[in-house]
Amino acid sequence: MTIDGENQDARAEARIVRRDFTADLAWVQIDLSKAYPKAKQVQRRIGIAQRQSILIEDTVQTAQPVDVQWSMISDAEIRLDGQSADLVKGDWVLMAEIHAPRHAVFDVAAAQAED
Repeated sequence: MTIDGENQDARAEARIVRRDFTADLAWVQIDLSKAYPKAKQVQRRIGIAQRQSILIEDTVQTAQPVDVQWSMISDAEIRLDGQSADLVKGDWVLMAEIHAPRHAVFDVAAAQAED
């Protein structure tokens, strides 16, 4: 995730602040606030639902409006449909959906090597 085009500080400390493990849902909540100086608070929840679905929820609080971009790198074939994306590699398909914000959509961009 980037905020106004700036990546997280890879040296920043991120603490697990909550966790819950049940048969249907196992998740952790991580405080990423120190990694993003432009934000007041950044929380990430990652969970596994019924051992079939991965859930990622990022909550970003800032004093001013910012541009937040979530991204991942893949060599899979990518099929986009607004708030849905399928990443296809061989017989495997990873389906992704954006639940919020309502105006967010998936896009494809070429990966850029860092100097």
